[in-house]
Parts: sequence; C-alpha cells; structure tokens
Amino acid sequence: MFHFKYYLKTILITLLFISLQMGFTSCNTDEECRKEKKVNLQLAFFTKTVNETTKVTTTTALNIDSIWVKALDRDSFIYKNKKNIKTIVLPLKKFENQSDFIIRFNSKTDTISIFHTNNENYFLSLECGCIVTHKINEVVSTNHYIKSIQITNTEINTTNATHLQIYN
Repeated sequence: MFHFKYYLKTILITLLFISLQMGFTSCNTDEECRKEKKVNLQLAFFTKTVNETTKVTTTTALNIDSIWVKALDRDSFIYKNKKNIKTIVLPLKKFENQSDFIIRFNSKTDTISIFHTNNENYFLSLECGCIVTHKINEVVSTNHYIKSIQITNTEINTTNATHLQIYN
C-alpha cells in the first residue's frame, strides 16, 4: 500500500507539472505576434531657405514649438500641446478612403486630407489578428502654416518610414 501512495503521488505531481507546462506554452505568442502591428502615417516637418546671394535652396528639419492634432471626426486629441517635435504619426481610417486631420502649429491651424487606398487585411494569426496597410493617393491641405506637402513614401505599413514631408 505504501508503494501505491508513493506511485499515485508521483503521477499526480507529474500530471500537474505537465498541465502547468501546457498552460504556459499555450499563452506564448508565435513569432508573428512579436512583429510590429501598428500601421501609421508618419509626417516630418521641414523648412526651405534660399541664400539670396548664391540662390541655393537649403532644406532643414524643423522643430515645431507646439503642436495640437486631432482627427476631423473625433473629439479627442492625438497630440495635445506637444513641444519641440520634428515628426508625428497618425492613424488612417481602415474602412474609408479619406482621413482628415486638424493640425495647429503654435497659433496657426491647417486641415490635411489624405486620400488613400486601404489594402486587404494582412492576416497574422488567430491569436494576433490582422492588420490593414494603406497606399497614399493624394494629399491636400489648407495653407495657413503649411506651404507645401511632399509625398515621400506612398506605402504605409508596419515599417518606420516618413511618408509625408510638410514644409513651412
């Protein structure tokens, strides 16, 4: 009888250990879940200056003193009085082909409209879900602070790249 209890106790401990191992391994995410899943538009700010004597145009990165950004159809701010900023990232709509943002640079406000194509959902896995990538077709804005916008990368996916350059 003594050996039976010892044998039973060993089996129960082994089963408990195996079930705990299975529980921990089932919670692990696969390699796809570890990859970047955020798909955002990245904007960088620049200024152009012309040397009057040489007539050479120089482009330099611009540090924005204070910026406020919100989507046109939302009440909450994406950036609220963010200081000393050179780039911002903005989410595009997944189910519509136009995303509009109101951006206040210090005391001047502009509206930017991004016309984009939403690519098919990229399926990662059952645990991780899917992501939607975009392609920029056109960008228009008001010109209170913004002088021009240049599209530098039309494909918006999970890579960290600048898509639009905004010039003052």
